[in-house]
Amino acid sequence: FFGFFLRFKGLCGGFQRALVQPGLVAADKAVIAPSTGAFAAAHHQRLGIDLPAVKLFAHLGHKVVQMQLDAAELCAVRPFVLLVGAGCTIAVAKGQVLARFVRIHCIKDLLLVPHKAVQLVFHRPGSLPANLQGVWNDSFFPPWDSKYTININTEMNYWPANICGLAQSEEPLFDLLARMVPNGQRTARELYHCRGFVAHHNTDLWGDTDPQDRYIPASFWPMGAAWLCTHIWRHYLYSGDMQFLRAQFPMLEQAVLFFTDFLEQDAAGYYVTNPSVSPENTYILPDGVRGHLCIGPTMDRQILRELFAGYLAAAAKLSVTNETTCAAAAILPRLRPTQIGSDGRLLEWGGEYGEAEPGHRHISHLYGLAPGNEISTLATPELAAAARKTLEYRLAHGGGYTGWSRAWITLFWARLGEGSKVEENLRALYANSTFPNLMDNHPSKRGPVFQIDGNYGTTAAMAECLAQVSYDGVNPQAVSLLPALPPNWQSGAVQGLCLPGGACLDLVWENGTLQTAALHAAAPWKMRLHCAGAEAEIELSARQSVTLNAALQPIH
Repeated sequence: FFGFFLRFKGLCGGFQRALVQPGLVAADKAVIAPSTGAFAAAHHQRLGIDLPAVKLFAHLGHKVVQMQLDAAELCAVRPFVLLVGAGCTIAVAKGQVLARFVRIHCIKDLLLVPHKAVQLVFHRPGSLPANLQGVWNDSFFPPWDSKYTININTEMNYWPANICGLAQSEEPLFDLLARMVPNGQRTARELYHCRGFVAHHNTDLWGDTDPQDRYIPASFWPMGAAWLCTHIWRHYLYSGDMQFLRAQFPMLEQAVLFFTDFLEQDAAGYYVTNPSVSPENTYILPDGVRGHLCIGPTMDRQILRELFAGYLAAAAKLSVTNETTCAAAAILPRLRPTQIGSDGRLLEWGGEYGEAEPGHRHISHLYGLAPGNEISTLATPELAAAARKTLEYRLAHGGGYTGWSRAWITLFWARLGEGSKVEENLRALYANSTFPNLMDNHPSKRGPVFQIDGNYGTTAAMAECLAQVSYDGVNPQAVSLLPALPPNWQSGAVQGLCLPGGACLDLVWENGTLQTAALHAAAPWKMRLHCAGAEAEIELSARQSVTLNAALQPIH
């Protein structure tokens, strides 16, 4: 991450100046060096990074400016986090003035093999959220219309936002959601005869919420707004901003209200969606008939648990009790649990059906593992084992063939604590799903095309290799340090990871072992930490900092 003034040539010509705040950078080989002043010089020598004459390429649209920074300049900037290694390096950071997207390429001295870069991406308030191609779209008829595909792609664009200190980058996303509400209310009323608001698998600049296209496996999925609205509670957990929560609560409530009308009870008394689909996938019935429409697929139920739990927690924070909170509280425990099939894998649909594409790019029934928090190795070991088996099966049948899908798979392995699998999938990502300029590669009928989601998803996966938050279903309970460190990330340091409640985290590790963990609290903060068998509860007052050793004890 770059805490320096970056000059770049904008699309309109001329130079602009922007202050870039700390975020996260990650690499395939953990040569990760943070720098604040002289700290950079010490770590770049320890990690074997050659800092002088670094070349930075700032890419905005099709305008490129090359700059030279010497070692002294690099060490003087604050804050700065640098990752290099044998693979692609992804960075995300936030800014205040720059236009929507900026790419930074760090070549030669910083990156040891081809196909590596640092990506700096942010979205200023008042701009548009990230869609499929962003400002890199060069066509009047781009792939998938360069829309906001909200059955994973748009959401993935914001997975790094909170942990990488980029919370403000979600503001354009919430602005888009606000534009969707009146349209979604009309869709709910006219299409489903329900209150509240709903959206399907695609939206656009104007906040369209109706089913789009004639592609049954995707079009009739009523969970788009629900998934987007889960970002509201997560954003609040990191920011603690009550004003934000109060402003967004009506939108969150409208999303919940729709499902209090739309859900129906199945024969066992569980509340389910009907009709719906498991995004873009196809099942095979015992008689060989193929189908898409279904009742209560696993992903829907997992999203609804997160949506309803976040809504009820927000209502409690705001002291709201009404008809919708009562209905949501009654429905939440009666959503069908995630089920395990006879072969030990998670069920994607309501029954054990065959799969037309056993290596399908969407692994929707693992939403509860990531980005959700329903499944974990500690709290739900049986579900975690079934998720692992599901993942292995998909990969064995050719899964992960798009960039964003491979990024999602990498995050799954990080959540499962499998650092070696993270490394394996990062290498597959760079080898098969990354263009030479480091942009994400997505196959299409017209040939490989660029989509930004894989870049963002990979950043989130890398971040969660270093710090991972566990939840009790709705509130953060603990943070694991270095939970899924890839074998080739043996030594390194990272600065500026963010944790729920307003704390910032810096880590240094050597030979796979934590050396120091520095915490900086912006507000009163209390959390349990775990690392390699060590455990401690840390409580800090506002603006207090502490540095911990490998045993998670304060260093005095």
